[in-house]
Amino acid sequence: MEMMIIKVQNPGLEAGMRQKYLDIVRTLVKEASVDTKLISLLRTPDQLMSHMACKSLVSLVHFQLREEGSLNSSWLTFCSETLSGFPSGGWTAECLWTLTNAVRKILKDESSVRGGELKKLFSPLDGILEGFCRHVLSQASDLPEGRLPSSKHMNSLSGFLDLLELLVASRSQTAASFACQRMLFLNVAYVLGLTTSPVHTFIKKKSMVLLKRCILCKAGEDLVMGKVPPSSLQDPHLDEDRIVFSNTVLQFVDSGWLNRLFDGEKVARFGASQVRPGLDICGGLDDVFLRALSLVLLKALETKVQNSTSECEAQVLLESVMCPLLSFLKNDLRSSPCAHPFKHPCTWLSKLFIEQDDDMFEAAKALLSVHLQFKR
Repeated sequence: MEMMIIKVQNPGLEAGMRQKYLDIVRTLVKEASVDTKLISLLRTPDQLMSHMACKSLVSLVHFQLREEGSLNSSWLTFCSETLSGFPSGGWTAECLWTLTNAVRKILKDESSVRGGELKKLFSPLDGILEGFCRHVLSQASDLPEGRLPSSKHMNSLSGFLDLLELLVASRSQTAASFACQRMLFLNVAYVLGLTTSPVHTFIKKKSMVLLKRCILCKAGEDLVMGKVPPSSLQDPHLDEDRIVFSNTVLQFVDSGWLNRLFDGEKVARFGASQVRPGLDICGGLDDVFLRALSLVLLKALETKVQNSTSECEAQVLLESVMCPLLSFLKNDLRSSPCAHPFKHPCTWLSKLFIEQDDDMFEAAKALLSVHLQFKR
């Protein structure tokens, strides 16, 4: 199936041959119900077969959207029933995989009208996706202490976070603002709650990195980078949602949330079990997590200070964020040669971001923006 779709989409293929392949694909869908059969193969015990069925189904859904301007009805029914039935259904991971990759294909396709295809994809699923996202987030952040969820549950949660990022990334590509695209910004408390929930450390770190990408407007940047939308597609709710995002983050900081992060937990690092030489992260936190955390707090602070009504209010905001953050970093970040990581209050910036130029630039820009609000 996937091979025939690739043939049809080959611009160098002779028109007559292209039409023959196109007829074969349509016949397979209408007469052989190949879409229904692919859906049934998603949960086959043969993992390779399941993976290939997922890829073929996603290719078919994208192909029909692009060539015929309509969603595959069998796949739409499958997604609607699975997401609406959560958590009682058993197909959540497979449904998320196909949905996430369908959105990714649309965003990645240079030749397609992304906004139109995304609108056709989200219109029938918007309300269902909104309810599903809210259910997953509330359930994940309210897990009982002392019992880790199953690996299957963690895989589904990881796939859900991937979908959330693509929903945020798609905001700049659609003229209409769908509720499902705003879910992360309006439910930041649930995502922050994952960092202190009894879930796998990978999920906690992935949640924080996701928040960083969203507040920096870099969600799905590998897919939408350089694809600047026309002014007609500027999101009318983005500024409002960023303020809601920032308010929630600062409320968490005020509540002592930083002191609860990975309390007494020993965790694995991204890509390895050991910290890189020259930087020792204690308490289970690595530099990837710490950079993401710091940037989320700095960008939230920047947004709030820019919207403050007086310099006095801005000063209170600055102290309410920077004092807990620096205190937290002093406890969790130390260099090997010295016992005290910060000889000067500004050295934490270069110490933490030394290996990530783009993050250092964003952090420095946010701090400069904050301090420019104060009179000298």
